[in-house]
Amino acid sequence: MRFVLKHWIIFLEVLLIAAVVSVAVDTVTEHSLEDNNQPVIVQGVKSALYTNTEYGFSLWYPRNAAIEQSFSSGYLPETAAPVAAVVLPSDMMKGTNLSEAGVFIGVNPAPVAVGNCLVTVQGETASSTVQINGTTFSEFHSLGVGAGNYYDLTTWRTIKHGSCYEIVALLHSGNIHNYPDGAVKEFDQAAFSATLRSIVDSFTFTSQTGSGIIGVVTISPTCPVEKMPPDPNCAPKPYKTDVVISRAGDPAPLATEKSDADGAFKADLAAGTYLVTPASGTPLPRCTSKEFTVTADQFTYATLSCDSGIR
Repeated sequence: MRFVLKHWIIFLEVLLIAAVVSVAVDTVTEHSLEDNNQPVIVQGVKSALYTNTEYGFSLWYPRNAAIEQSFSSGYLPETAAPVAAVVLPSDMMKGTNLSEAGVFIGVNPAPVAVGNCLVTVQGETASSTVQINGTTFSEFHSLGVGAGNYYDLTTWRTIKHGSCYEIVALLHSGNIHNYPDGAVKEFDQAAFSATLRSIVDSFTFTSQTGSGIIGVVTISPTCPVEKMPPDPNCAPKPYKTDVVISRAGDPAPLATEKSDADGAFKADLAAGTYLVTPASGTPLPRCTSKEFTVTADQFTYATLSCDSGIR
């Protein structure tokens, strides 16, 4: 009896291990160095393919790196919404002043994040737009300095599936002059930057889902007298109201959404041209209608304004 029970326990353990492996294969697939269909990120190290089914993307990374889902949102200057990160192993940096290197990915569907996705945030400088596997990304750069540390960030952002997608390549190093003489050497910035860029260049959207309009409704003026230079307290404010959507040329309402306290709204719509109208007050504020075109598998960003009547 003990013999049979022992073998049943072993059998169940084998099934459990097989189940865990099966789940892992859904998100990470290892490939051999001889496989010509996969990029070599680091010479002499096997590559693996990470796929995120929730947000519809995949990327290649060196198998000795770690995939992390929990990390500082401070590494994502716009989205502040961690999804996944590829963190290079510490032994690659041993003996140098480089303490951290990786690619960090965030996704934020909030209308405000989408609206600011392609503009610079504080501390960034815009570089250019680049193509990554058929998708146009805006590229930014920033260098943070503090307590003898350098945070060198190159950031790529795009709007897809109604969300702001953000990819950040981070090199975190220490000031070489803060180390005892001969304790460490300056890290090879060009080599590490190339490794991180290889990971970024492998980023691919794996699915196309959803289309419609994401937008923000604002109201202005908010002060009776405009000043020069403009007073930040008198800037347009978010406006909470109904947003009526109809097909262009057809006055019949197709959908009504509500903008929230941030003035933000989202409408899932098929490809086509739509008239979007924030509800006016009686008699104020007076809101302006605008036409927007939605393309398949994309969300169009809309800015709408209402006149408060303050003069």
